[in-house]
Amino acid sequence: MNDLSIPPRPQIMLELTQLMKDDDLELTRLAALIKQDVALYSALLAAVNSPWMGLPESVDCIENAVTIMGMSKVVSLIQAMTVRTTFKNVPLLESFWESAAEVASISDFLAKRYRLPNADQAYTSGMLHNAGVAIMIQSLPEYKTFFDTHGKQPTHELCALERQHFSTDHFFQGAMLTKKWFMPGEVALSIRYQPIAHSVLTGKKTLPTSVADLLAILVLAKSISQEYQNYWKVEKSDLEQRTLLAALDYLEIHEVEFNELREDLLESMSNSAVA
Repeated sequence: MNDLSIPPRPQIMLELTQLMKDDDLELTRLAALIKQDVALYSALLAAVNSPWMGLPESVDCIENAVTIMGMSKVVSLIQAMTVRTTFKNVPLLESFWESAAEVASISDFLAKRYRLPNADQAYTSGMLHNAGVAIMIQSLPEYKTFFDTHGKQPTHELCALERQHFSTDHFFQGAMLTKKWFMPGEVALSIRYQPIAHSVLTGKKTLPTSVADLLAILVLAKSISQEYQNYWKVEKSDLEQRTLLAALDYLEIHEVEFNELREDLLESMSNSAVA
């Protein structure tokens, strides 16, 4: 497959990598780095004050936000949001990124609720699950028209069409981005194998458990996310429904339990939006 032009890691991520190598990393140094980027500053405060955190009072201090969220979650957030700012000039609707952010938040919530060993990677996987679209639009002039026409197709069908027209697909490109930016390999694979999630979750395609965990959470998060449903308006297919059921079975979650959880989360999101 074609490996399209992927931007090098931004300077802020290079500085973050250096900071994280320091065993005596000071909170003030990390906070100072975050404050250099208005988008990251705003995103971190929005994340810590989201309904998913369940805090009794709002947080308006970056130092407090980092303490509450924890270093690993902050690093995941910085990585994910840096992708968004890197592709800020790509002609995508704001709702595209809002969809990704909501899927990321739900993924993070579900991964912690069901105690996945690699729960901290779920946010990054959710935020970047469709980042390859931005890469394709940036590198292939004709892809924007293609995406506007075919973007609502079910995941596996969209992937096949992309390969037919461009000899690559946005899932592959998203995975390559995470690899070139030295993000966890499990994140790259969970993004890459979205089109065949059903085969992975039913054991027909063998991948490490850590990857299948992330993929299962991603399937559930996309199913719950209102922003994802509203932006993508994916045409429902029998395979999509079977993939959802496979994810529930993989995580040993009863369908009734999931439906109740989904209703609770949607109500919580609705109340937060009204507030």
